[in-house]
Amino acid sequence: MSTPKTTRRPAAVAAPVADTTTNNVDFFTWEEFKDIFDIKKAEVVRNPNTGKLFVASGSRRWKCQGDIDFDLPMRFLVEDEDYDSACLVNVTESDNTLHTFN
Repeated sequence: MSTPKTTRRPAAVAAPVADTTTNNVDFFTWEEFKDIFDIKKAEVVRNPNTGKLFVASGSRRWKCQGDIDFDLPMRFLVEDEDYDSACLVNVTESDNTLHTFN
């Protein structure tokens, strides 16, 4: 009876991980958001090539939640004050807040 040969695999090397920590997330209503950019009108548009949604106003573009429901409350999510990378998302109004970190 022969013993099967085993090959030793090299140990996994951990690749450096980019810092993706978010320090601050804010949600803005349409009224607040349009005042930040001094815009009057914006449209949610579907890219015909990718099917992805985005918000457009003039030459400006922002991301949009792919399955957004226009009948539910919506806000512009802004991470770390990066307004150019804002994303229109549905939000849930809730009184279930257990703790607020300041």
